[in-house]
Amino acid sequence: MRKALLFILGFGFCGLVYGQGELYPSFGAEIAVPVSDSSFTDLSAFGLGPAAGIEITVNDQMSFDLQTGFIFLPIKDSLQDLVKSHWMLPVQVGFRYYLDNYTEGLYFKGTAGFHVNSITTEEIVIEVPGFDPTIIPEETESDLSVSFAPVVGYRTKYWDWSLRYNIISQENGISYIGFRAAYALDLRK
Repeated sequence: MRKALLFILGFGFCGLVYGQGELYPSFGAEIAVPVSDSSFTDLSAFGLGPAAGIEITVNDQMSFDLQTGFIFLPIKDSLQDLVKSHWMLPVQVGFRYYLDNYTEGLYFKGTAGFHVNSITTEEIVIEVPGFDPTIIPEETESDLSVSFAPVVGYRTKYWDWSLRYNIISQENGISYIGFRAAYALDLRK
């Protein structure tokens, strides 16, 4: 896992150094819809949160990018007594290929990176008459997993929309469809 993360970060760094092109930071929102049969679908029906990224052009049709966000996953009503919160923090680097021009049009992208996935349970008090209450304390479990995704998107001068199928390598396998809408700043040299 450590080698995979170093490779992904190295790839992203090379993109930043090699690109040396125009910079396009973007800020927006992301929606995540789980598609795998896992704890993700058991706990939440969707996720929502802020997203940020930066794109660095290589030439007229290619660019590198770095994207991150914070995806809050609302807990289903039936589990709210047991689970307090669930969130993910994705960090991914990618390589985009535009079919037209890098400032506008349809693009395809491959991304790789990692996701931090965190679940916090509620404190549970079990009371039995005649005995002292048993307290199961609140507990947070977080893990770091490698992730990758194929992406299709459309970019205008100021907006970037993308749809991806994100796969997170955990033992029970988590995947989700992510939709990102972001406002892109134009920082041309």
